Amino acid sequence: AFLLLIRRPARTAAAFVIALLGGFLIAAGPYSLSASLKNARVVLIENHGGITAGEYVGVNQGGGSPEASAAIQTYLEGAFESPVQFAATWWRFARSLAYVSGGRLIETYVSASTRQIARLEKLAFHFSTDVLFIGCLALAPFGLVLARRSADAVMLGLWVLCAVVLTGLAAHGGARYRSPIEPFLIVLASIALAGGWRRVTRPLFAAAGVGTL
Repeated sequence: AFLLLIRRPARTAAAFVIALLGGFLIAAGPYSLSASLKNARVVLIENHGGITAGEYVGVNQGGGSPEASAAIQTYLEGAFESPVQFAATWWRFARSLAYVSGGRLIETYVSASTRQIARLEKLAFHFSTDVLFIGCLALAPFGLVLARRSADAVMLGLWVLCAVVLTGLAAHGGARYRSPIEPFLIVLASIALAGGWRRVTRPLFAAAGVGTL
């Protein structure tokens, strides 16, 4: 629906929408149907999205994930009863998406034969995971405002925002849960490095800087 609003002509936008929905159904449809039949309830992608919903109302629910309807009800109760606590809980979960993970990868996967090799592998892991991720995170807001195809860039930015919001509602983030947003951060950061940008106003450029901070 968003694509239909921002893209012209409408026929092209409709093709994009059909392609996105069709790709989703092809990739996730069979699994969702199988999981729903096996669990005797609707499972869109997985069924642990609300596993920490209780924390939004100050309850450690434990014992697995509630059904989607129960999780949504819990979120709504938390948002209306204590908006400040709700926002603080969401922020605690959402910011875990930005944790650097090089140290954890080294701890899990690296088994160096010598101290020198260990140092080299440590540098390689931290650069290829932490440094590049932080760089993309810092440059992405600038790519968003500098992109010549601004409508497409806004779509990528909205996907990142949507994924962060939903992940924050679901549970603690961590490196593996940011996989859905990393490709889009890379694309937006690449725009900031590529050049050939559109002209932007100073307030808009300053807003990108605020977004980076």
